[in-house]
This record gives sequence, structure tokens and C-alpha cells, in this order.
Amino acid sequence: MSTRSTMQIMSILACATLLAAPVLAGDVEPLGGETHNVCTLDGAWWGSAPVGPEDFIYFTAVYNSENFWWGTLDLIWSGGPPSIFHPLAVALTDSKGQWRRTGHRTFEYTMIFYGLDATGLPVFINKMSGDLELVSGCEEMEITALSEIYYNVDANPVVDDGDLCVDHGTSIGAMRMSVDPPCELPPP
Repeated sequence: MSTRSTMQIMSILACATLLAAPVLAGDVEPLGGETHNVCTLDGAWWGSAPVGPEDFIYFTAVYNSENFWWGTLDLIWSGGPPSIFHPLAVALTDSKGQWRRTGHRTFEYTMIFYGLDATGLPVFINKMSGDLELVSGCEEMEITALSEIYYNVDANPVVDDGDLCVDHGTSIGAMRMSVDPPCELPPP
């Protein structure tokens, strides 16, 4: 066999291996988020995180896959004290970010959002990064989070270092949302 033929066969085998990797890792349509012990993040999630001894902040998040290995996330905050990182903050923007698969049920993420004052101007930037692990049949999420806080709102959080690093601990969690039947009205 010629060297050229050998190289062509090796190229075809390499391409086939790369194309098969997601299938071998379980990237097929999941039932309930799990296939062969491999979880997918795709879908909507509801969760909460403690922000003090008695306060919680709640969130809804949507995870979308670009492929088996990474994707985007959109998160909306609700409740909790927006002033946790700056006394003038009265609201938080939605978070936008990316996630990357690190294992069958584990992922890492980074997202960015702003704290706004009463006039709607930013008073801080929060770049939050951490790890996610899907548990309970891929229907629940255990989350760790570290926030890098920027008080200079003209900073570039993609490349600049923040002013403060805050560890949010490990008691953040979320549950996969499902489509439920409508509630029933009481009889007239």
C-alpha cells in the first residue's frame, strides 16, 4: 500500500473517531435529561441561593447546548438584596454566560451581570464562575460559585482582574423545570 493511501485511510479514521466521540460519550436524545449516565444541561431550571442567614435570592436559568461540550446560559435573578455588593444597588441585570462540560454529570460556567442604582446606571459588575453537578437522575443541580466584583464599571471583566473575590459556598441548588398540567379552578 502506498504512503498516500495509508495517509488517506488514517485521515478517514481520525475524522470518524472525532465524529463518533459525542455518540460514544452519550450525546443522544435523553429521556429526563439522562442517557447512559450522561446528563444534559439543556432546558429551564429554577433555583435559590442563600445571601445571608435569612435572605435568599432566586433565579430561573435556561441552558442551551451549542454542541455536546459547551453552550450558553441565560439567568434571571429574583428577590434577595441587590445591595449585597454595593449599597447603591437596587436591581440586578439578567446574567449571560457560557458553560463547558467537564465530565458525564459535571460542568463549569462563567456568567456576567451588573448591579444597577435607582437611576438604572451600573454600580458594579459581577463575573461569577463555578462548577455544576447534576444529581438525582439529572433533575437537580448542585452549584458552587465565586464572584469577582468590579467597582469600576468601565472595566473589561473578560480580561481585567476584579476588586473583590467572594465565595458563595456550596448550598446553591436548582431543579429542572417540567411542563405540568394547568391548575384546576375551584367549582363556581
